[in-house]
Amino acid sequence: MDSPNIRENNANNFFNNRTGIKQSAYRFSNTGGNLGGPLNIPGVHGVKGKLFFFLSSEEIRELRPKAPQTVTVPTAAERQGDFSANKIASLNDPLGGVFPNKIVPANRIVAAMQKYLNLLPQANFVLAEHLRGQFRVEAYNILNHTNFSSVDTAAKFNAAGQQTNTTLGQYTAAVFPRRMQLAVRLTF
Repeated sequence: MDSPNIRENNANNFFNNRTGIKQSAYRFSNTGGNLGGPLNIPGVHGVKGKLFFFLSSEEIRELRPKAPQTVTVPTAAERQGDFSANKIASLNDPLGGVFPNKIVPANRIVAAMQKYLNLLPQANFVLAEHLRGQFRVEAYNILNHTNFSSVDTAAKFNAAGQQTNTTLGQYTAAVFPRRMQLAVRLTF
């Protein structure tokens, strides 16, 4: 049996199409086979039609990268606790209830977090009267987790019946380490 994924039939997702990002690689292949039949042992009587053998093998190979993630940074108003322009329905207060008008009081903002927010770049900034800029960041595998791409599923034996491959059942390859793309868009 063979069940390959034909790359040309894969569709790009809506958000990638909307932002002009090309389709990421996705490959899937499921191959294998079965073999079975009666087992006749010379000199042993009474097993004809009662003893059978059956062998089955299946291999799945898959390359499935994660889609790039678009993240946003807080606006200047959000950095001060004003989320009124945000499209969220309400802003929950961790102590109970909701913040009125989606505004967090200044005394409830932790000073250390305010300093951290100041380290983040402003999403939109003005360079000159008719020159504006915008930071963009796209990240893949930002936490740098290992993405394994294949497992050795083929048992190999020599003429004496001893297993010769020591990687049976183990991951044999890893793909896609951490990748980030930083961009600045200038509008004039």
